[in-house]
Amino acid sequence: MSRKNLAGMFDVLSPEERTSLTFAATVRGDEAELERLMSTAPRHTVSEMHHTGVARALCICGLIHRAEQLDMIAGHMFSKVNVHQAVDDEDCETAVWWAKMAHLFAYRYCLNKDAWRLFCDELGVCGEHVVDGGPGGWLVELADNNMPDIAPSDEEIT
Repeated sequence: MSRKNLAGMFDVLSPEERTSLTFAATVRGDEAELERLMSTAPRHTVSEMHHTGVARALCICGLIHRAEQLDMIAGHMFSKVNVHQAVDDEDCETAVWWAKMAHLFAYRYCLNKDAWRLFCDELGVCGEHVVDGGPGGWLVELADNNMPDIAPSDEEIT
């Protein structure tokens, strides 16, 4: 189907079709098609409790925080693997560099955890429970118990 024929059907697209076309137009940088897709989209009125938006935003922030923590764990583990590989290769300089990276990832993990706690404290919520049951929970719990012992102090970082 040509774009011209498709454009005449914008008002009857399903939400899935409109989403797909919107992403495609965005990737192509096609502002005109993006505007047509937006302006022909049916509108729906939604009624929700007044705190729903804030709660939803907090959950999204919690998932982003969890992803960041998992990234720090992966970086730490990758660095440790490279330390062992460099030692096996008898490359002391590289082993030391990767060991420093492992410590830096542990430090960033703890720093990020503290920042999340402060953020949630400001909102009056328990940050540990925002993403209960989320991805990688067991790994984050393990890291929460071990990273503080691994991470260098602020003085050691500077």
